Amino acid sequence: MRKITPFLLLVFLLSAFGASSQSDEILLASVKIDGKWGYIDKTGKIVVKPQFEGSYPHPFQERLAAIKLDGMCGYIDKTGKIAIKPQFDGAEDFKGGLARIKLGGKWGYADKSGKIVIKPQFDYTRGFKEGLARVWLDNEWGYGYIDKSGKIAIKPQFGDAEDFEGGLARIKLDVKWGYSKSLRAVCRRCAK
Repeated sequence: MRKITPFLLLVFLLSAFGASSQSDEILLASVKIDGKWGYIDKTGKIVVKPQFEGSYPHPFQERLAAIKLDGMCGYIDKTGKIAIKPQFDGAEDFKGGLARIKLGGKWGYADKSGKIVIKPQFDYTRGFKEGLARVWLDNEWGYGYIDKSGKIAIKPQFGDAEDFEGGLARIKLDVKWGYSKSLRAVCRRCAK
């Protein structure tokens, strides 16, 4: 009995930890009713009245969800209250405290107060991962990476690129794939 009890305790603690760590982010599910998006809880009760436009709903990330209302994008909290006034042409999920926003055809980043912290200047962006975000600049033809201040950390030069994971990002130079080290303009070409 002594060997089973610690095992059962471990299983219980792991399942409880997993449930509590996920329940904060996965609290509500999106629902479309009469062409408008809203959110329901796990019992099916409508928590945020369907009122938002768009082709698909955004999940809650870091306690906020991107929404579209009257043609402009902003963010709501889990009660449905507007947290960031709809003022952007496009808005994506929060990652690492910042969200991708679009104004005038260019992408930048805003914080959770709605303040633009990296001005929209990029033709394409991704969310921050390991302190860096992938960006595309048409005038420099290529993907590069910026830090959270908006400074270029790795010069745009890659034909394709992926997010950082474990300090490395998969990149494409010419027709070959390789890896780039975080915060260094170091690129190793793939073996021929």
